[in-house]
Amino acid sequence: MDIPLWQYLVSMPVYIGILLILVELIRKYVKGSAIFWILALFTFPLWFE
Repeated sequence: MDIPLWQYLVSMPVYIGILLILVELIRKYVKGSAIFWILALFTFPLWFE
């Protein structure tokens, strides 16, 4: 699988930016993020399909 360099140069800063935004939202809304992660764990049976 050969991925061109320009895709890395575009996608990696975008992914890092999204990650930083998500971390800040999780720090700001602790209760909401806890509920989200608990609900996400209930999707465990779907992970193997």
